[in-house]
Amino acid sequence: MKLLKNIHKSLLFLVIFILSLNRLTSQNLVKNAAIDLSQISIETENIPLSGKWEFYDSELYTPTDFNNNKIKKPTYLEVPCLWNKSLDRGAKGYGTYRLKIKSLKKGELYAINIIRIQSSYKIWINSVLFHTNGVVGKTKKTSSAKWSSDDIIFKANQETAEIVIQVSNFYHKKGGIENPLIFGRAENITEYSWSISAMTIFLLGVLLIMASYHLAMFFFRKNDKSNLFFALTLIFSALFILGDGEILITKIYPEFSWEVLLKIIHSANYLRVLFFVLFIYVSFKEFLNKYVINAVTIIVVAIQILIIVTPAAIYSHVLIGFFIITAFVLIYLIIGQIKALAAKKAGALFSFLGIFILMLTVINDILKEYQIIQTISLSTFGVFIFIIFHSYLISIQNSKAFQFIKTLTEKLLVQGKIKDAFFSAKSYNLKAPLKAISEAVGADRALIFISQKNEWVATNEYIKTEETVKSMKVKMFSEKENVYFSAISVKKAISSKSPVYTLGTGNLKAKEIVYFEEAGIKSVFVYPFEKDSDVPALLYFENYNIIPGFVEKSNEILQAIMPQVLIFMDNYTSYNKLKKFNKSLEEKVQEVTKEIMLRNVELKNIREKIELQNDQTQKIKENLEKQNQEINDGIQYAGKIQYAFLPKEQEIKDVFPDSFVFLKLRDNIGGDFFWFKKINDTESVFVVADSTGHGVSGALMSIIGHELLNDAVLYKKIKSPKQILNAVQTGFSERISKEEEVGGIDLAVISYNSAKNEIVFSGAQNSIYFVHENSLAEIKGSPVSIGNSNFSETKNGNRYYTNRRISVKKGDVIYLFTDGFIDQVGALSGKKFMKKQFRNLLMSVHKESPDVQKRTLEKTLDAWKSEETQTDDILIAGIIF
Repeated sequence: MKLLKNIHKSLLFLVIFILSLNRLTSQNLVKNAAIDLSQISIETENIPLSGKWEFYDSELYTPTDFNNNKIKKPTYLEVPCLWNKSLDRGAKGYGTYRLKIKSLKKGELYAINIIRIQSSYKIWINSVLFHTNGVVGKTKKTSSAKWSSDDIIFKANQETAEIVIQVSNFYHKKGGIENPLIFGRAENITEYSWSISAMTIFLLGVLLIMASYHLAMFFFRKNDKSNLFFALTLIFSALFILGDGEILITKIYPEFSWEVLLKIIHSANYLRVLFFVLFIYVSFKEFLNKYVINAVTIIVVAIQILIIVTPAAIYSHVLIGFFIITAFVLIYLIIGQIKALAAKKAGALFSFLGIFILMLTVINDILKEYQIIQTISLSTFGVFIFIIFHSYLISIQNSKAFQFIKTLTEKLLVQGKIKDAFFSAKSYNLKAPLKAISEAVGADRALIFISQKNEWVATNEYIKTEETVKSMKVKMFSEKENVYFSAISVKKAISSKSPVYTLGTGNLKAKEIVYFEEAGIKSVFVYPFEKDSDVPALLYFENYNIIPGFVEKSNEILQAIMPQVLIFMDNYTSYNKLKKFNKSLEEKVQEVTKEIMLRNVELKNIREKIELQNDQTQKIKENLEKQNQEINDGIQYAGKIQYAFLPKEQEIKDVFPDSFVFLKLRDNIGGDFFWFKKINDTESVFVVADSTGHGVSGALMSIIGHELLNDAVLYKKIKSPKQILNAVQTGFSERISKEEEVGGIDLAVISYNSAKNEIVFSGAQNSIYFVHENSLAEIKGSPVSIGNSNFSETKNGNRYYTNRRISVKKGDVIYLFTDGFIDQVGALSGKKFMKKQFRNLLMSVHKESPDVQKRTLEKTLDAWKSEETQTDDILIAGIIF
């Protein structure tokens, strides 16, 4: 309670202090652009030059202008006050301030302390130019910004001092005289400035020293991020202090870039807030929402990018919004601290006070930023108080961590000894583990109880005085239970599934009192091991001396080794079950052995039968291989005979020098064939045919086709393609009846007259391609195959087959083909080659030589087919004229 009263007093003092600063800095001693010192004592005190100053908007007057009366009528503007708050034109612009100080003592040294006028100025005192900060101009190009804290010292040569200040701003969101000008005797002002600088240097030193300490702590304990975030908070607070207040960095480096300075100050301000929030989060993670922290992080990162890529006139507008966000975040953190206080979290009280004080100082700075109150910036002091409190918080955390590590080390040493005993023991032997556990908890006697078939049995006993562990088998609810252990304590542990600690001096039942007194027991501790909401085992300890902390120590040790104990218990139970099972298994093995011997005799007989069958199968296999070889030899020979029927290549070349025939049968023999005869010096007949089927059936059909073509052309002297087809159809019908469904033949027949440069074509289900002047045309035959059962010899006295006459010129190409290439299935696509792709292929090669065309067709087929089986016989003939 005393601590809370002191806290209340401290907070009340801070609030009163802030209000007093507002009252001090808001004293308006300047009236109508003049201040009379006759009624004010400035011997020991400094005074703010606050009040109504003459202001000449958009004018840069010098003392000469005032002396010559070349000025316009002034307005009166409050100082300190930003002109973008009082004027309609905003922050950018320029103007002249004027003030008269009366009743000065002649010969006395006076001084004015000026802190950061936005964003450049010149000051004259009694027509003498005393100081220039930056470059004052009427445009952005003719001016430059600079921040500094300056003491203007002058000697009073007369009783009145006229102060003229030119101010211009084209770079910042705020314009004008933002902070009060402090006036006093030179020695007092100098002392005042140095006291502020000394305080800044002191704060800076404290921040950097503490940051170094916490960074070192982080490098030793990298898992604890609180030291890192706290150190970064201090570092960026130090950077902010360098550019705030007296702007210490400009005293060290007077020509320091204003733009860089502003970026450093703003970045440091945002980053110190970010790392401050992260520090609080990792310290009180259980009381704060990570999504709120992530949102703050994203906002700060976005603002940092804005600061880097934009000028001060843009990113400085974000500051007030961020102040408000910071205030809300601080309120959120305070709520978290209240939760931590309610949960009695260590160090929560000091963290709460530090954040609360910091929030008050931030609110002060927000109100000052908004020109609602006139005070000095206090957030730096708030950060300092925050640092003191949270350094204590980190010290508490480190101390607790050290104590935890010490305790944990002691526990690990004890647990290590127990686990060594576990590892050295056989997995089914409970003696060594029982002894190690008993020594660790300080027991004089111990028992292990295991649940077996709904019965509790004590299986092992340790006695400290004898240093022995012996096996036993005592049921818990037997008549001997009060002789060996405290049954009431054991039953209570089993039913409650929680540890039970019983003192001999407690309220014991009659049976327990007898047992405790006779055995000389001072305390009993029973620890049940729970597994899957059941208690399969428990440890029972007796102690003949009361040991403080016995229960706490035992609980922690046994809780840590519970998994290993349960494993040993399971192994022990499994081992005993296995022993019984092995005994029954040996008996079964003997029975099975006899049965296996009988089975072996049966298998021997079956094996002899199988070997005899294998011999017979081998002979059949050899006969089949011999027959298969004979069939293959026959097919090979048949293939030679079939090729003998085909015209010789030279015969065709004699008539058609630029020609090729590409024949690729699916098997050694097939149904696709070509036929050629030179009838006389000017006339020849060329046929491409596709017989039904392939292999042997197709080959036999092709022989019939050869015979019918020879009969029609050689013996009957027929030259016309349609008459040749009609004669072949008639011959086919005479040799094979309609009832015999043996298929038929598709033919493309051309007759060539070299004297007329003319080709006559007729087709039975087959077409030809004619390429003329880079254009391919399909010339279709009649849609009736040779041997078609529905074929009618005549229709209105005319045959179905008709002739088509084609005049050919040099460079024209005729292609005769069967459907094998078109119907071939591709390995990759699983689809047929198709007519369109076949036509495109022929068009791409028709200008090449016959050999090149043939090789291209072969390569295209191989690539398309790849590992796929050939679908049908393939025949393509090309004639180039």
